[in-house]
Amino acid sequence: MTAKLYIGNIAYGACKEDLSTLFAGAGTVVASRVIVDRTTGKSRGFGFVEMGSQSEAENAISQFNGYSFLGRNLLVYLAHDNRELSRRAREAKQIQSQLHSTNPSPILEQKNNFYNQPVKTNKANNLQRAMQATEGFRH
Repeated sequence: MTAKLYIGNIAYGACKEDLSTLFAGAGTVVASRVIVDRTTGKSRGFGFVEMGSQSEAENAISQFNGYSFLGRNLLVYLAHDNRELSRRAREAKQIQSQLHSTNPSPILEQKNNFYNQPVKTNKANNLQRAMQATEGFRH
């Protein structure tokens, strides 16, 4: 089974062949990729390398994390599966919405009740208060 590595702090001049050559020293490189900006086409400074096995990936991490490559120290970690993270985030959001819909927060209830009350104004009282407040400013 293959293992995907995240490679950070890559020199902007590096290409996928450079990564493949470097990481071949730790084991079988299945694929490599440097992420580029869509608009400029320039490297964004990170990429991915897929190693042939989990043990080769762990070997690459221990060998190349902090390794100086083209003047920059590489950051090498196991990459997360974005689909798995997205699935977990969706499930957490669904659970949270179910909790809020079945058991609304009492604080939220109080806030809604406060703001839903009709505003009671008495124009005569407001005018009288305004007149009292401005009495000290008369010349």
